[in-house]
Amino acid sequence: MSPEHASEAPPKMRSREWNPHPYSVVHTGGDENYGFTHIYDQEYTVTLAVNGVPFQVICDTGSPDTWIDPVIQGIMPPDLIYTGKNNSATYADGTVSSGQLVLANITLGPYATSNQAIMLSPKGSPSPEWFQGIMGLSRVALSTTHRLLSNGTPFAENGRPIVYNILSALEDQPHYFTFLLSRPELGANHGGVFTISELVSELSAITSAPRLEALGNETWTTLLDGVYANGVLLNGHSETRETYANTSHRAIPENATTATLDTGSSYVRGPQYYVDAIFKDVPGAIPTDNADGSNGFGYIIPCDTKLNISFVFGGQQYPVHPIDMVTVNTAPNGTFYCTGAISHGDASDGSNDWIVGDTFLRNVYSLFDFGSDTNPSEGPAYMQLLSVTDAGAAWAEADKLLLERIVAHNAYYTSTHGVTPTTTQYAWTGSTPVISVTSADDKQTYAPLPSGAAPHLGEWGTSESSATPISPPVYQQTTSAQGTPQQLVAGALAEDDAGSSKADSKHVEDLLRDSTVIIGMLAGALVLLILVVVLMVRVNRANKGYREISGSTLPPVKAYEDTY
Repeated sequence: MSPEHASEAPPKMRSREWNPHPYSVVHTGGDENYGFTHIYDQEYTVTLAVNGVPFQVICDTGSPDTWIDPVIQGIMPPDLIYTGKNNSATYADGTVSSGQLVLANITLGPYATSNQAIMLSPKGSPSPEWFQGIMGLSRVALSTTHRLLSNGTPFAENGRPIVYNILSALEDQPHYFTFLLSRPELGANHGGVFTISELVSELSAITSAPRLEALGNETWTTLLDGVYANGVLLNGHSETRETYANTSHRAIPENATTATLDTGSSYVRGPQYYVDAIFKDVPGAIPTDNADGSNGFGYIIPCDTKLNISFVFGGQQYPVHPIDMVTVNTAPNGTFYCTGAISHGDASDGSNDWIVGDTFLRNVYSLFDFGSDTNPSEGPAYMQLLSVTDAGAAWAEADKLLLERIVAHNAYYTSTHGVTPTTTQYAWTGSTPVISVTSADDKQTYAPLPSGAAPHLGEWGTSESSATPISPPVYQQTTSAQGTPQQLVAGALAEDDAGSSKADSKHVEDLLRDSTVIIGMLAGALVLLILVVVLMVRVNRANKGYREISGSTLPPVKAYEDTY
């Protein structure tokens, strides 16, 4: 309030009484996909059409607000409605996006919204070759856009997060969204499956998984019971228990930690105790203060490191494929070095112990339900997880896949180094898996998995080996010849272009057979042997060269080539 009006009665808020640009949403009734894309093993994105102009934006359950960078394409969406408010968002990696808040008509898959608030952030994308903005999927209480537009404007409803707004308006639909993330790493690939108010039919058993209640009212944060590392349970050692108790007035159990499920984070950050326990005794491990590209303390490790890791949520173990525990980094000169996919971040500000990103989330089918956030008659917001990784099969195939991945990265670098792409591909435009989805209300549950079911990550190739991991796998291998629903769906996520013409008639079991992702074509045993020697030399030299290459950037993404 300005000084000259200090003695006057405060103006009445008109957000509920009159809004010249009210929010609305309709389901178009079509089968439009979301443009769900996986970019260079870094981000998962969807296509937002902003007043008709498409932008590829990160799906981020770790933040609530949405912004786009109009500079990348050089096209400013027409007919924007300016609210007179500015916003700024700071992320865990230290990047900041700032700009004007506007209202626009947004299309997301089959949903067409009118007058949704977003932020314009020119040059806001730190990686314009990968994405053109962020779509926040966190909860409304954390939204600064909503808070700003609730103060002195009639646009409070417009300012709520996009998917939150969609679900709030669809009173007869369940109020959740789900992810089933794909794993291909090079170039632009299909992202897997993203749904709003629908379940992947063959993974509907997720509704019988433990409900992981969201702590507080701002983020998708819950309790982590512990982590199994090579058969040893690690738990406790929270770095934020006292701060969390003081700010949220909720005690954290002594043996638990707090964890935010964050699709917008490529890797995992956790307490130093866990990072050291997992990696420090790995032969050849070297401590580094930049393990994840954003000053996270962790370890450089040999690229063939094989770890048996499971996260424990709600009393259930969720195994992580060994290939997800090793991150391949490429220096400008083509040298490869690898880091552990879990690092330590500073939690001194009282943030949560863990940011659990795509390293883990690729191994589960995940469901995020807003609960009472969008439906006051419901209970607290919650998450559910269904494992799609068979620990035994993953362990058996890990040696082969770790090596093949380096071969593929080497081939990709050779084919793209020094080549300026004529076009930049932001979104996956090839064939997509044919996965059936179903809608179920929030109270409907499906039968849990059969005892001993062993979901398998089909896109990395199947293995008939029964090699035993360091500790017993979480599930026993007792599936039929056709495989479990989880195996079949995971395989379908790797459908290739060759079968796209028959997509409408394919069954999921056919997709599994047709769609195994080939990571690298090996010329023969001699090539493998030479590569192993080269990698050993590179890993042995990593300590000398790390400082010089720590600031390197990945080669530009060219149009998708089926290198895997």
